[in-house]
Amino acid sequence: MRKIKAENVFPEFVPVSAAEPEAGYAPASGVRTRRPALEALRVFEAAARHASFTKAAAELCVSQAAVSQRILALEADLDVQLFRRLTRKIELTSDGERLARGVREGLARIAGAVSDLDQRSDVGPLAVSMLPSFASRWLVRRLPRFQYAHPNIEVLVMADEHPVDLLSDGAADVAIRFGLGHYPGLATSPLAPDGVGPVCTPLLVARYGVIETIDDMLDMPLLHDSSADRDASGTGWKSWLAHVGAPSDDPRLMIGPRFSQAHLAIEGALLGHGVTLARTSLAGDDLAAGRLVRVLPQIAPSRFKYFLVCRPEAARQGKVIKFREWMKAEMKATKHP
Repeated sequence: MRKIKAENVFPEFVPVSAAEPEAGYAPASGVRTRRPALEALRVFEAAARHASFTKAAAELCVSQAAVSQRILALEADLDVQLFRRLTRKIELTSDGERLARGVREGLARIAGAVSDLDQRSDVGPLAVSMLPSFASRWLVRRLPRFQYAHPNIEVLVMADEHPVDLLSDGAADVAIRFGLGHYPGLATSPLAPDGVGPVCTPLLVARYGVIETIDDMLDMPLLHDSSADRDASGTGWKSWLAHVGAPSDDPRLMIGPRFSQAHLAIEGALLGHGVTLARTSLAGDDLAAGRLVRVLPQIAPSRFKYFLVCRPEAARQGKVIKFREWMKAEMKATKHP
């Protein structure tokens, strides 16, 4: 085979004199260390494992010709024949067998190092940031199920009215956000949509008699989530009335106490103080238990949805993956009346 100078074929193959030698290794004077590109070795390993350029190409999602050319270039650089090309198959030569063993050992060491880093990233609690309403009305009630499934992962619940900046503040690993899903610079996973409808206690409904129309409901005391009135979630009284085709400028909407958080308005409803417009995710457990009932059946979809967000590098951590998949499964399994 014609010998081709390595430096003219693959510029990443550098002489020892131009590179830092490994600790504890002193090459003989004038010996050149060739370092094939990792991609070339990955292609070679796949071809060697399958004993087929075609199957290697399918695994790597490239053409068979691309695999063949990559192997030829590797053989030219190393000045050895790695495969015997037979009529309907390929076979490793003795040099190919030797290289294949070395590459497999090297890839195994790389995989082990990555696994070790993943395990190290799982050390310490998983800090999860969210709004107090979601923490108190949804997560805290279900968290024991996650802890039972993953006893080695300690969850730190960070409930704050103001969302943390995950990119600049390292206090939280992940966050549960209720929004439109646009979170620049963060890895974003959709969790579930939501909807809103008027709820109150069965006792309050009994006190006012049969509630059949929106006008009947507006005669009842109303409770307001002021945060829903300020944001674009579509979970406030005016948005709900517009969705069901009712006037949203009724003066009765101006009457009644206002709460800065959704869970406080729901708590007021549970105490019998009035009717609140509640998100299904936050009031669903109380509806299922009969502590609250729907005053009218119309449920308006929220413009916002739930998302789990984190820094891109955190998205690969084992504890984050487990929590994300648990959240998705839990929200999917939750059935609300």
